Amino acid sequence: MGFVPRKESMSKPRAKSADEVQLEVLQHMHAMAVYWAGLPDKTPLERTTGVVFSILAMIDGVAATPALTLSVLTDPTDKAYHKQRGENWYENGMSINDNVMLHDLYATYK
Repeated sequence: MGFVPRKESMSKPRAKSADEVQLEVLQHMHAMAVYWAGLPDKTPLERTTGVVFSILAMIDGVAATPALTLSVLTDPTDKAYHKQRGENWYENGMSINDNVMLHDLYATYK
């Protein structure tokens, strides 16, 4: 069963809720999985990379949703732990898709 908006939400325009956007994202991902799975002339690798490309296009905002931000969320102790070990660390809150189209980058990935 799909999302059924409350009657009062249909009376005047409003911002979509996080639950509504989550549902849109998941429905689009599922639709892409079903689409790519149903292409018999494609190899398994072509179908799976097609799903990845389609999901990245959605994240980039060129399919189904506005652009979504992918950001790194680390444990508060990660930076100190990795510094102590002499290792590089992930910077908390860093967006990995500012000013870049991930689906375009993925298309050139080998």
